[in-house]
Amino acid sequence: MEIVKKGNIECNVEPDAVTDLGIKNQMIVVTIPEVVLKGIVHDLNNALCVPNELLPVIREKISLCNKDEVFDILDEIGLATGHAIKIAKQLGCLSGNNHSIKKKVDVINLVRDAGRVGLSGSRIHLEVNAREKTLIVECDEAGLFRVLVNFLLNARQSINGGNGVVRLNIENTVVDQRSNLPLQDGDYVRISIADNGEGISPENLKRVFKPGFTTKSNGNGIGLATSAQIIREHDGHIEVKSELGVGTTFEIFLPVAREEKRREEKRNF
Repeated sequence: MEIVKKGNIECNVEPDAVTDLGIKNQMIVVTIPEVVLKGIVHDLNNALCVPNELLPVIREKISLCNKDEVFDILDEIGLATGHAIKIAKQLGCLSGNNHSIKKKVDVINLVRDAGRVGLSGSRIHLEVNAREKTLIVECDEAGLFRVLVNFLLNARQSINGGNGVVRLNIENTVVDQRSNLPLQDGDYVRISIADNGEGISPENLKRVFKPGFTTKSNGNGIGLATSAQIIREHDGHIEVKSELGVGTTFEIFLPVAREEKRREEKRNF
């Protein structure tokens, strides 16, 4: 048995299956690191839960002949299933060293879509505030969407079915030595996700991004750890503040796309 490794995937292959032309069409056992697989399964499950929870709501709205609300819910299901498809496609990207395909994305629209998916079917009021019309970052769109939905689902669970509020703020910010952040100086987009849920205790706050750490009876401690890794791969950073009985705020810092930064410099010249 020989091991052929590429990126995060190891393939156990019979010796006569390896030739000068590559690997023959024989049985190959693929080994994916457990933490990678758990992260994808976790987020795929989150994405698929949304349409599953919305189906009874659709039936109720149809019975009441409220067509406009039915169409809105169908849009949310479309976003959620599209997100699930993107996550599933990431399984096909694990054979390379670079697991993400980055492109320029309007983060304001992405945040709005994530808000609809993460809080759909709940009674939570969503507020989205952005000072700019567009804010462009260069990112793995599916990966960043996973991060946003993870934080929104955590906010939803923290509010625990109540009539709470989640506020999403997106703005440009400048990071320098005075910011006291583990980032290179420069222009960033800051995305904050704030809820008025139960909050996190100081001792648990230090461990929220640790793989395997969870305070939920049915949790696996993968969601936030995976989110932190994705943001690091984008040369970004996550800050978290919380107070028991008041709520929690996560702040995501992402570098502004290079072309967008040059345009901003020309406007300020």
